[in-house]
Amino acid sequence: MSYLIAWIVVALCSLALALLVYIPLRKRKLLAWLIIALGCYWAMWPIMFDDEGHLAPLFVVLLFRAFLEPDGNANSVLIIGFVGTLGILICYVAILVIRKATVRPADSPDQRDRVSKLARDEHLDKYRRET
Repeated sequence: MSYLIAWIVVALCSLALALLVYIPLRKRKLLAWLIIALGCYWAMWPIMFDDEGHLAPLFVVLLFRAFLEPDGNANSVLIIGFVGTLGILICYVAILVIRKATVRPADSPDQRDRVSKLARDEHLDKYRRET
């Protein structure tokens, strides 16, 4: 039961850290999602750390094998971490390329802001003329 509770605590802490990353980076949503995806991957990906089949988060096993085991071999954990991180970064770059290819100049945020500002100014001018 404590094993399940430990994984629930890891999941809740990952969620809390995701919120702490997302709140300051609200205006840069893709960057926030990249950091959240990488953090959740390293915090939630289960790796077997003993012969009994117990699992622990990727970063915990990496730190344990790299620094705490006298004859620890962290190569397999590093490879898994590198491949997952590389996959997330490839998806991020693909999303950026797709967004860049599909966004028209009229769809840019600056253009939308100008259009909404012009409409608001016209509405205010009309209201001022009536009063």
